Amino acid sequence: MIKISIIIPVYNVEKYIHRCLESCVNQNLDVSDFEIIIVNDGSLDRSLEFALNFAKTHKNIKIITQPNQGLSIARNEGLKIAKGEYIWFVDSDDWIENNCILELYITSKDNNLDVLLFDAYDCNNNNYKKRNTIQTNSREIQIGLNYLDYGKIVFPVCFKIFKRNFLISNSIFFYENIFHEDNEFTPRMFFYAKRVMCINKSFYYVYKNPQSITRSVNKKKAFDLILIANSYIDFIEENILANEIKIKFYNLIGLVLNSSLAEIFFMNKSEKTFFFKYLKKNQNLFYCLKKSSVMKYKIEGFLFMISSSLFFKIYSRLYFVFYKKIV
Repeated sequence: MIKISIIIPVYNVEKYIHRCLESCVNQNLDVSDFEIIIVNDGSLDRSLEFALNFAKTHKNIKIITQPNQGLSIARNEGLKIAKGEYIWFVDSDDWIENNCILELYITSKDNNLDVLLFDAYDCNNNNYKKRNTIQTNSREIQIGLNYLDYGKIVFPVCFKIFKRNFLISNSIFFYENIFHEDNEFTPRMFFYAKRVMCINKSFYYVYKNPQSITRSVNKKKAFDLILIANSYIDFIEENILANEIKIKFYNLIGLVLNSSLAEIFFMNKSEKTFFFKYLKKNQNLFYCLKKSSVMKYKIEGFLFMISSSLFFKIYSRLYFVFYKKIV
């Protein structure tokens, strides 16, 4: 039986893929106990060639190739063919701790977990900084709803392993063709999770690659975050939620909406105008902010409802002042 499936989407990472794959195979499990699924997402460099060469000497590596369709679709395709009892999504420019997956698997299996969270390091050249992402008691089993609290939620999926049957039975896949797909995936996942545990240990290394999708400038990110906020609203409407759970989602709407607004740093005047018009078409989001438990978001919601043009003027000015201080 395959214990863990490691799913690695690959796109133009010829500089980093060997390091990632080397960490994934350097584990204290027999090769028959875990699989590595590489989803080549239409790479234009030598990434696929390097992956194929690596697979020649590691029989637990599977490679599938698709036209470039983005990270979400690549992850979904990997999940569909995975056979492991647990799933770990790993990004191809990052790497994992040597000899760690047996501990992760045993902890998850022995506690019958839907999700196991852990810490990570941010890495830039030879500098390592612990993220300290976990904001709750270690090794205490809780329901996923407890992880939806504002200021506690950990969005990146790479810092978690998931029971595959839990994801499949609840139809938890990634929203396709958007940036920040983890922000959309994770709240839905926590809503359904009944047994969640965290370990205050770091097993994952995030390479601060300036060319990566998450750190590149792209105006589409602002609009995709609005889509994510609307997906939260759709989720609320599709499910009968207690008021305290709705408030958790209202707080998350405020969080992603503010992340979207932060993208005005990188917009010219005409782009800002178009973006603000788009926000006006989504004023339902600001109505949700009024019902948030976070005072900053409540104020933003009320201000927008009073005057959207005044809101945009104030917000643009505040961000301009803040941005001038940090650049």
